[in-house]
Order: sequence, then C-alpha cells, then structure tokens
Amino acid sequence: MSYQEPVLYNLKFSVDYPYWRGVEDRSRRVFLMPLSNPAEFVAFGVFDPSNTVLFVARGRVGERLGDFLERMKRSGADVELYERVPLPWPLVKRYTSDDPFDGSETSPPKGSTDAGRISYAGGAGPSLWEAVMSVPISDGPTWPAQYVSARKVFIMPLPGHEEFLALGVCTDVPESGKHLFVFAARGEVAVHLDGFVARMRATGTYVGLCDWPSLSFLQQYVAAAFPKAFDARSILPSNGVSTLSTSTQQIAA
Repeated sequence: MSYQEPVLYNLKFSVDYPYWRGVEDRSRRVFLMPLSNPAEFVAFGVFDPSNTVLFVARGRVGERLGDFLERMKRSGADVELYERVPLPWPLVKRYTSDDPFDGSETSPPKGSTDAGRISYAGGAGPSLWEAVMSVPISDGPTWPAQYVSARKVFIMPLPGHEEFLALGVCTDVPESGKHLFVFAARGEVAVHLDGFVARMRATGTYVGLCDWPSLSFLQQYVAAAFPKAFDARSILPSNGVSTLSTSTQQIAA
C-alpha cells in the first residue's frame, strides 16, 4: 500500500465532498467499519492499483450512512463492510479508537440464498430465534405497531465483507430490560445497505453499526446462525456469548 496523508471528511452536516478528485480514472474501493459507538461509522476510501488511502470519512449511521453509500454508488466505488478494515493498524487507530483489535480474516460464505431477505422472528429475552416468514429486504420490515419509539436496528458485517446482517428489535417492552426480537435481515453491502438504512430512518428507527450486537440474546442468535461471524468478531466477550462485548455499547434511542 502506498502512503499519503488522507483527507478527513466530517459528515456531520453533509456528504457532498470531492472524495475522488484526482483519481477519476482509478478503481475505487470503500472500506466501511463500525466504531466503538454503534451510532457512528468510519469509511476509508482507497484507489487501486496501489491501495492508497485517499480519504477517511466519519459520520453518524442514522443521519449520514445511507446518503454516503448512495454517493459512493454513484461514483462507481465498491463498498466493503469489515469488522476491522485491512489497513495498517497505526493508520486505522488514528481514526477509530484506542481499543486493540484482534479480528481475523475469513472466507465469504458459499452457496448462500439468504442475501436480500428479511426473516421475521418470534421470541424475546434469552430465547433463541426461529424464523416464521421470509420476504425480500425491499418489502419491509413490518414492526409491532404499539412499540414505535422502541425500534432499533443493529447492523453488522458478515464474513467476506460483501454481506451485512441487520437485527431488528424493540427494546424495553413492555418494561425496562424486556426486548422483542422482530426480524433478521441479510443483504449485499453494495446492493442493499444504502436503501435499507434509508428506509429504517424514514420510519424513525434507530440504526446502529456494530461488529457484534450488545444484547445477549442477539449474540446467542448470531453465534448459532452465523458461527463464522462469531469467530471473526473484533473484540471477544470475556465470559462467553452472553457477555456484552466492549466493542458495542448499550445504546439509547
């Protein structure tokens, strides 16, 4: 990888920046990853063949991720979602946090037919999830009508960095500490993520980007349904699956 000082873009107010100025004829890639605060994301823009980091962009998932991904799609950039981006750690650390990472690369899943689907769930608390219906990711999701203000979606990368997993929950219903697992959605980062985030925000749903969900029953579901994702998480729970990972914090609406 060649080195140059990347341009830093703060996406607090806009995503309209000249990200690829000067490299219009190069192959463009965006490495997207969560931050310790799941409400925020960081993206590294690199261009081939040297894989030079041209820019770093940081913003809030709900307010800016959908628009940023749409902008990248229009510019012809390939977007990849990682637990930890494949860049030198000293560079990554400057734009993320001081927490160490020890994640490992894995191969993408083979023969999957679940991408671009939402599977509806049943169960709450520690109960493991069982699918009862599956629809295209562009169709929904359908939420319980009585819990509008409690809706949250956790989005995490799947091994291979081309797919994402979104977990929809209603938290603190009907009382504090009681949670309802509504759906699990699986899609392709380059095809579905921007539109999915935009639809969630349009309904007032909180959206968080993480490398491992903070709720223990979601951790159990991911560990059972996507064992490779469990193995690839960046920061290991200290006492098994049910322990909250320090890489994703409990969030507030």
